[in-house]
Amino acid sequence: MRERLFLFSLLLCGLLACHNVATTGAEVSATTLEALLQEAIDDSLGEVPGVSMTVISPGDEFHWTGAVGFADRNKEDSLHADQPFRIASITKTFVAAAILRLHEMGALDIDDPLTDHISGAHLNLLEVDGYQTNQITLRHCLQHTSGLYDYAVASPAYLEAVTKNAQKRWSRTDQLRFATDLGQPLWKAGGGFQYSDTGYILLGEAIERSTDSTLAYGLRSLLRFEELGLRHTWLESLESAPAGVRPVVRRYFGRQDFTEYDASIDLWGGGGLLSTTQDVAIFVQALFSGEIFDQPETLDLLLDKPPVFPASYSPGNDPGFMDYRCGHHALELYDKPAFSHSGFWGTAYLYLPEAQATVVVNYTAGYRERLLKKVAHLLQDI
Repeated sequence: MRERLFLFSLLLCGLLACHNVATTGAEVSATTLEALLQEAIDDSLGEVPGVSMTVISPGDEFHWTGAVGFADRNKEDSLHADQPFRIASITKTFVAAAILRLHEMGALDIDDPLTDHISGAHLNLLEVDGYQTNQITLRHCLQHTSGLYDYAVASPAYLEAVTKNAQKRWSRTDQLRFATDLGQPLWKAGGGFQYSDTGYILLGEAIERSTDSTLAYGLRSLLRFEELGLRHTWLESLESAPAGVRPVVRRYFGRQDFTEYDASIDLWGGGGLLSTTQDVAIFVQALFSGEIFDQPETLDLLLDKPPVFPASYSPGNDPGFMDYRCGHHALELYDKPAFSHSGFWGTAYLYLPEAQATVVVNYTAGYRERLLKKVAHLLQDI
């Protein structure tokens, strides 16, 4: 829910007045960016122990990554710029890109129904609950228009179950069963917008079945991790950590430390990747620049216009609506287009198409969107 509120707040553009570190007319420089990181900590009233950030702006020949503060709330370990963390729902951008890669390779079509790409057992769970699985397509799942009830945030029941048993290993089937036990179909496929991890864990299954392998291998091979140099990115608990990586930044929900909870609580496609701001920024920059895909038409699919909804659903009357494309959110920031996604634990990225620049931030705890906005303002002003 918190990531959805962040994305919605970016739409408002009724931005708080910027003070302290001035960005208007400033140059992109390490000094300015380090000052902005420190400002994010100083202005947080103790809520933010550490923050890291990467900025890539090819037009300015600028590529910077840095960190200030600590990797834990107790302030025992300094935060390093190359320190990995759970990126949570930003994993959806990776999953969507992998599905589009399979589409351009001819291994699937994003307008295929779920019946072509998930197991009989999972189809049965959905159909018994009233879903018309032959009408729900991969595109519906990509854009959160499937009508699938969201097991993760639509009800507090999942979080309550997770907190009762920190070491439980959750399967995709467990999570899908939560969705079918807790709620009914929201509408016929395409009938409205509702952010749903349920659709993305099914997309993760489609990747596994299309590649005849694991989700980890599918993401790594389809998205050219090695070619891009993503040396600090891996799917937690489904593949080994790369050699030499630093300890993972700790993760908190409220005052509770969730770092040692089994990674399967958010693993199978809706989340699951560990990464750094540097690796995420490299990937996002490559993705929106078209470097991930072999065909320019695939980038067009990524950036496709929002779906047309039936008259029974009015996006303007839905406070939860987002202009969600394939794995990312399209919005306007300072009257200019931007693409974005955030993650539950305090991570977010912005891609600014006019500046052709990427900003990725990660907070150890707490969250302040003002940092991301100020850096975007700096890049767009230049």
